Order: sequence, then C-alpha cells, then structure tokens
Amino acid sequence: MAVLAGLALLGSSVVASGAGAAAGPVEDAQAAARRIPFTARIEISWVDRDSFHTAELTVRSVGGNVRLQAAGLQVGDDESFVLPDGELLVPALERKYDVSQSSGPTVAGRETELYSLRTAGVVREELAVDRSSGLVLQRQVFGAKGTPVRTVTVLQLDTAPMAEPAPAARHQVSVPRTISVSSVPAAYRGPAVLPGGYSRVAAYRHGQLVHLLYSDGLHGMSLFSQPGHLASASLPQGGEAVQVGVVVGVHYTWPGGDVVAWQSGPLVHTLVGDGTVTDLLAAAGAVPTAGGTSLLGRLRQTSRMVAELVSGGR
Repeated sequence: MAVLAGLALLGSSVVASGAGAAAGPVEDAQAAARRIPFTARIEISWVDRDSFHTAELTVRSVGGNVRLQAAGLQVGDDESFVLPDGELLVPALERKYDVSQSSGPTVAGRETELYSLRTAGVVREELAVDRSSGLVLQRQVFGAKGTPVRTVTVLQLDTAPMAEPAPAARHQVSVPRTISVSSVPAAYRGPAVLPGGYSRVAAYRHGQLVHLLYSDGLHGMSLFSQPGHLASASLPQGGEAVQVGVVVGVHYTWPGGDVVAWQSGPLVHTLVGDGTVTDLLAAAGAVPTAGGTSLLGRLRQTSRMVAELVSGGR
C-alpha cells in the first residue's frame, strides 16, 4: 500500500515507470525522480464509500533506491524497494488525454506548473510540477462527479545531496521475473487491450502468480492471476460486492487507487488500478472467464496450469 501510494509522488503509476513514450510531463517527472535525490513528507487523502481518509508518508530516494516510512497505513514502519528499470512501450499520453498547462498553486513553498489532463472535455487528473526540480508536488485524481477522489500532496521537500540508503532486508520487495506473454498459459494471458484505452505492456511471474501490466499512458492497471479459491472469510473487511461479468467480486478503495478481486473458474483474479473505479470495473468485466466450472474440471485445469507455469510451456 505505502509503496504504490509513495510512487504517486513520482508523477505516474508503477506501470508507466521507465516508459519509452515521447517526452511529456509524466515522462519528465519520472526522469526527475530518478535523477534528483530527495526526501519528502507526503500527505495522502482518499475517499471510499464510507468516509474521507488521510495518512502521511515519508519518502527518501537516491538514484531510484527508495526508502519509505509510513504512519497511519497498514504496513511495516520501514519499507524499501528499487524503482523498476527498463523501457515499457506504454501508449502515448495524447492518445487518450488532452493536456493543458497553466500556472499552478504553491506547494511545499515551491512554485508549480499545473498540467490538466482531460478526456471528452472532462478533467480526470491534475499534476502540479515543481518549476525548479521537475518533481510532481501534487497529484489529484477526479471521480465521476468532478470532485477529487485521491490526492497526494508534498508537504515538505528537500533535494539536498545525500548518501544512498542501505537496504532494509526485512522489508525488501522481491522483484518478479519478466516473462513473454507467449510463455504464459492461455488462461492467464488476459486481453491485449482493456476498456478505457488500456494496453498490455508487460508480463511478470512470481511463483504461481502471473502479473500482467496495462497502461493508458498515464494510469496503470495490474492484473494478478493465480490458481486457487477466493475465500470470503479470509478477505479484509470493508469490501463492497460488485458485478464482474457473470460473477460477483469484491471491491476495495485504498490510498493508491481501487482493487477488485473475483473467482474465474480455477483462477483468482485481482485487478489493481490507480485511475477511476469506473475504468477498473469495466476492465474487470472484460477479462475472459477461465474454463473448468465443475469441481473435477477446476482440479484438472488447475493442475495443468500449474504444470505449464513450472515448465514454462503454453
């Protein structure tokens, strides 16, 4: 939770990090976050179906090595990770969004340029970018009613040079293995495109878990799939039942965006996005249902898919 929320400071979703798209406000902010060492105190606010929430997070970054300290979030006191390297061929931002620039607010005592991103004439997101450093100092995502549903604001920013932080082995995030989509069993592959202009840009594997990354040029979605059964008794409280195709899933709102999980034959799918919940639910409904609806069929298909993952076959 803290990892994804902290990355909002960097000006884009995790999916778009290291993107190979043409230069623009998002790409420039990503480059600045890698190039400039910084320590920032961040306030995160978000709205779910029940209430308004806030939390604070401290982010320290040197050369893409990031250390987080969170207060008020359900994570460890100290967590570290490395920003992903390499290029992802994400869609061009302008394919979906119209970008306009104007003078922005003063954030953390710094002057900013404000980038407004619209689709169909409606503002979907605003980025306030520090004129001096190029870092994103405020990011607001707007819901269907035109009000902010998620805001990340830098309260204090220090860009003085500093030594690279030592890794925190206890909370070090293990990096999944990049794989080709063609090596993923068919039931795991997911569509090449999802509603809302999201294109599949990468695939990863961590044991029996397959992770497909999608991007619309600004926001990202991650589709996690693994064999198993979605046990409602083991799910966190606060979920909301939602329709996902012909089945019922569970939806959660969290600081970094929205999550929906559902059963699909022998697989459990979890879709995470940092855009709007409307986009997320439309995308979830477009993921094909895996076969094997009977108990015997699910057991057989699960065994076959696990064997395919282990062997790397199709």
